[in-house]
Order: sequence, then C-alpha cells, then structure tokens
Amino acid sequence: MRVSLEQAVLIDGSCDIGAFAFEGDDTLRAPQFSGPLFYKAVAKQILTKEALDQTKTIQYETPKYSVIVKDGKTLEGVKPARRWLTIQVVFSEEPSVPDAYEAAMTEIKKTANQGMDITAYVYVGDKDKVTARSQMKDPTGGCVFMRYDNANRKVMKKVDEYVTTLP
Repeated sequence: MRVSLEQAVLIDGSCDIGAFAFEGDDTLRAPQFSGPLFYKAVAKQILTKEALDQTKTIQYETPKYSVIVKDGKTLEGVKPARRWLTIQVVFSEEPSVPDAYEAAMTEIKKTANQGMDITAYVYVGDKDKVTARSQMKDPTGGCVFMRYDNANRKVMKKVDEYVTTLP
C-alpha cells in the first residue's frame, strides 16, 4: 500500500492523499494490516493515522493480560469532531469467556472518568505483533467486546446487550 501511495504522490503531490486497504467492498482493519497511510502535501510526508492525529498509545501489563489504550479522534475537518478511547486487552492464551468480559469491564472502569466513549476488544495472541493476534470469539455469536457510552454512562456487550451503568 505504501508503494501505491508513493506512486500517487509522484503523479500529484500537491494535495493530501489517504490510502486504505480493501478486500472487496470491506475496509481491512487490524490485525489484517497495519492501518491506513496519509500523505500531507504541506509537509511532503507519508504518515500513519496515529502520527497524523498525534494519537497517544499507552501499553501496560497486568498479571493476566496486556493492555493497549489508544485515544482516537475524527479526521481533521470532520464535523462534529469527537474523541474516543479504544482498548485492546490481549491474552497470550485464550481465557474463559467470563474472564475475557471481566477484563474488558475492568479496563473500561479504569478509563471511564476521562469523559469519552470507550470500546474494549479482547484479543488472543502476541501483544507485540498486531498481525499475530485475533479477536476472541464469543460462543453465542460475534466477538468479545464491550462498549461504554459516556453520555448515558452505560456499558454494553456485543451490540445492544445492556450490562451496567457506571457511577
């Protein structure tokens, strides 16, 4: 993808360019590839989304799993602008489903006071290599994740299964 973006810049480097990977009509996401790239014409640089947004990433270990917390925000010019947190809980070996949801809830509770929406995903694999881990499957369907809606302080698992309200 980087080579294709570099070729596009050679054709016309006077404007900003975004490069995304697709399979059919679907945008690829981690861990399928390492993320979109952006060319900033003013700086004449190719940047990752994290570098473009000046996104902060915090990584730490607990006795049972690793945690990667990324702050996100809408792309420049998108209105209304908003910010959110994405948490990746990474187990080296697959945990039980209740343990996976408990870990996601624990990490949401640690960050809920920051006033942003939060999504916590549970992965299994190598914490240091995004392409060597996969999102944990929930045997009742879908994947293991939880979402915290800051506006109403509710935590949901899956798409619409209400779990609790945080104080």
